[in-house]
Amino acid sequence: MVMRQQTTLIKNLLTATMLMVFCLMATSASAQLKQRRFSLENDKQQLKEMIKQERSKVINQTNADKLRKGLKSSNMLERMHAVELMGFFPESNLNNDVENLLLKDDSPEVRQKCAETLQLIGDKKSVPALVSALDDSDDGVVQLSALALASLGEKEKCSAAVRKIWKKGSKDTPYYSCHFIFRDLGTPEAIDNLVYDTNNEDPYVAVNAAICLAQMGQSGKAFSALKKALKDEDFYVRMAGLRGLAYIGDAASMELIKAQANDGHEFVRERVVQILEDLGK
Repeated sequence: MVMRQQTTLIKNLLTATMLMVFCLMATSASAQLKQRRFSLENDKQQLKEMIKQERSKVINQTNADKLRKGLKSSNMLERMHAVELMGFFPESNLNNDVENLLLKDDSPEVRQKCAETLQLIGDKKSVPALVSALDDSDDGVVQLSALALASLGEKEKCSAAVRKIWKKGSKDTPYYSCHFIFRDLGTPEAIDNLVYDTNNEDPYVAVNAAICLAQMGQSGKAFSALKKALKDEDFYVRMAGLRGLAYIGDAASMELIKAQANDGHEFVRERVVQILEDLGK
């Protein structure tokens, strides 16, 4: 129970959707970074800083022995919570235990959590286990393992896997996972797939693809979709469009951002203020 309570402190940090939070919502933490704020590198650095801050809240409440016990628990939830906490204790020498659960645990939820956590830890020694997990019977495990491999720079190893789950134009495609994999791959094929999705009928899918392109420095391929997002009836989509334009940061993008200062929704107006402050405009 104690371990379960501990994970409430980090619930929103160790999930695969955290990347989506950075892309679509982009909360304003006052990161003291000297380089240009709106960049993928800065986003990842901010995530590391957030994890570091949260770690200090739980580091005195658990240890390697408790984690080891949790990883071997017969209770599925207890195993999941232990795996989550592993993201804060990569030096606990339990990575092999997490890799073993990734490949052998009966619960797909636990295996998915293992893939997420191994991505967060970022140890190349986990590559063989993640590659093996690409043959998992659960689509979620395959997606998250491919995402972890892409983030580790294993482009060749995850390219084949993403081709299996990427179904152009199909509503069954796990768009967001694929987008982040494509972004980390950065291959011509990956860029083409992101460009294709900027025209998706779902505005969330379209703007997420455009943001990934903007993060990759593909501003020319992202600009029109981000501009279109600013006219969407959903204010979350408009906020996401602003975020994407901030990654581009050129004169045309800044003009569009400033024009949204008169948006009908206060959250959008606040986002404009935040972006201009962050960019020193």
